[in-house]
Formats: sequence, structure tokens, C-alpha cells
Amino acid sequence: MIETAGSGKTPLPEGRDDSGLGLHDRIEDSQATGASPGTYRKALLRVVLWALGLAACFGAAGIIFAGHDTLWRIVGTCGATAAGALVLLAASRQLDQGATWVPGLMVISLTVAEYLAALGLIWRFFTHAEEPVGMTMVFVAFTSVPAIGFASVVRRPEAKLLAPVGLLASSMVLVLVMVGTWGGWLGKVRAEHWYEVGLSLAIFSSMVVVCLVGAGTDRRQWRWLGVAAAAAAFPISTYAIIKEIHQTSAFFVCIVSAAAVVGHTNVMVRCPLKPAQRWLLWGTVGAGIVTGAFADLASITRPWQEEMLGRLAGAAAIITGCGTLALLVLAKIHQRPVLVPVTVAEVREITLVCPRCRAKGTLPIGSGKCETCGLIIQVRVQERELEEPDAL
Repeated sequence: MIETAGSGKTPLPEGRDDSGLGLHDRIEDSQATGASPGTYRKALLRVVLWALGLAACFGAAGIIFAGHDTLWRIVGTCGATAAGALVLLAASRQLDQGATWVPGLMVISLTVAEYLAALGLIWRFFTHAEEPVGMTMVFVAFTSVPAIGFASVVRRPEAKLLAPVGLLASSMVLVLVMVGTWGGWLGKVRAEHWYEVGLSLAIFSSMVVVCLVGAGTDRRQWRWLGVAAAAAAFPISTYAIIKEIHQTSAFFVCIVSAAAVVGHTNVMVRCPLKPAQRWLLWGTVGAGIVTGAFADLASITRPWQEEMLGRLAGAAAIITGCGTLALLVLAKIHQRPVLVPVTVAEVREITLVCPRCRAKGTLPIGSGKCETCGLIIQVRVQERELEEPDAL
């Protein structure tokens, strides 16, 4: 139940207690003890606006007084500050809820690290290490974004296995590419090998993660065939990279296609569909299996009939791709909200849209105030009443 009242300037008909303090007064007193999340967001928004204004001023001055590198560095600093503040402004809302606190903290940490590194590059604090620092920024961003995604779903039952595996794989990929970036002292092993091994780990760990979707919540034990195939493909790929073997074996193609087909099938069968739409699911899954089978036959029988089998595999792959997109669209249409197992006693806050100014915000259970227009809102949460059975 949600009840609204006017702002502080309008008297409340039922907002006073025995002490004579109105509801608005009690809210103001409770919020005066500490800064609200909206205060920090407004401060970040001011930082964005000031940074953009300074960037415009110094950019115009840099064009007028051409040749002044310092002005352009100031413009770059203002632009980086504005971008970082925008990301922090978006991530700050995730800190308001316990379920998204960890991924929100990861986003903020990543933003701060990237911002400091960008400032170092703009003002040339790294001298001869600018290229490794730039590559580090790119690799950290590419590995942190999936890690943040895995951290955001770690509490879901269908992701209780894939999330830890994804976090571990993201960390290992980052370590490998960092060794390739900064490990010039190794000498014997070229940096390209570390990058290639990291890319290989990213590909095959992604296959493992896709195969693990829903593990523990269903009885699809055939998913472990795909997990085993992807896990076996990685050491084979690593050995070929280190030994610089450029010829692909038929066995390697077979196990990779098996992992890909199992992972694709595992995701597709989880799409919510109506009974009349099930034919699209089985047609897409069948096309994916046919694609893998033709690819395997082409690798086994090459060079005989390799071209014809490759054409058939390509045709089946196009059908598989179109069917996959159609299933994803239907799954989005029929998507159901994810219910979090929580009791009424555990609910501490609620996210809603203000009925007066349409601003979205988070309010505590009980009484709160819209951060934009000051509308006082009373919130109460209760369990759904069970219907009593009809008397006999």
C-alpha cells in the first residue's frame, strides 16, 4: 500500500503524533542525520556539468591559441572527468540495494582505476610505459565487464555454478594478458602467445559458462558433455599455440563443435515459449546440430567433399542464426519477472515512480520523501491474503 501526502508547505490531515511533530518534520529530522543518496547524485551531476563547461571553454581556447598542448590536456581531463562522473552517477543507484551492491562497487572501482590511468596518459606521467598502460586499460575493461555481469547474477539459482566459473575465468584471462603486456623480461615466450592463450581461455570458458546455465535447477545432464568438450579443447589449443602448430586437427574441430552445439541447445531450451511455438525451438536446435555435423564431416573427409560440406554447414548455420534470433525475441516477449525469495520482514526499501513528478527513486518502508519534488509518500508492504476455503 502506498499513500501520498503533500510537501512540507501543505498541512497533513493525519500526520501528527502525540508530540505535536508532523510527518514532514519527522522525515526531515531523520534525514538530517546523514546525507541521502540523492545528495551524492546531485554532487556527481554538478561535477559532470562543470567538467563539460570547462572542456568547452578550454577547447575553444585551444583552437584560438593553437599550439598550446596544455590546453588540450585540460580539455582531455575535463572530458575524462565528465565521463567518469556519468558512470559513477549511474552506478551509484546500485549501491542502494543489497542485491546489486557488489556489482555496483565493482563498477565504481573500475571507473576510478580507468580514470586515474587516463589522467596519467593525458599528462604523460608514464613516460616510456604509455603503450602498456593503454593496453592494460583496454584489457581490464574487457575482462571486468563480464565479471560484473557474473557478479550481478551470482544469487540466482540458475547461475549458482556459472557465476563462480565466469568470475574465475575472467580473473585468469586478465592475468594471462597482463603477463603478455608487462612480462617482457620472460624473453623465451613471446607476448603474442600469452595473448592467444588468454583469448583461447576466454572462448572456451564462455562455452563452459553457456553449458552451465541452469545447472542445479534442471535435470539436463547432457550439458556436462559440452562442459567436458570445452574443458578438453582449451589445453589442446594451448599446446598448439605454444608449439606454433597452425594445422587444425579433425578431433579438435569435433570437440569444439560438440561444446558449441550443447551450449546452444542448453540456452535455447530455456526460452519460454507457447505450445504452438515449440516447432521453432526444435527446428533451431536441429539446424544447430546439423551445422556441427557438417563441420565435423568436412574436417574428417578433407580434402574430399570439403567444399560441398562446408557450403551445407554454412547454410545450416544461417538457418540456426535466424532461428536463434527469433527465439530470443519470443523469449523477451514472454519473459516473466524474476521473483526474489524474501519475506515481508526482510523488506527495507522499495523502488517506485513518484506520481507527481514521475521521478524514479528508492524509499524506505514506512515514510519517505521524493528527492525531486518533496512529495511525502507512505509505503506499507504486506503478504497477499490467502483465500479462505468455502464452508461446506
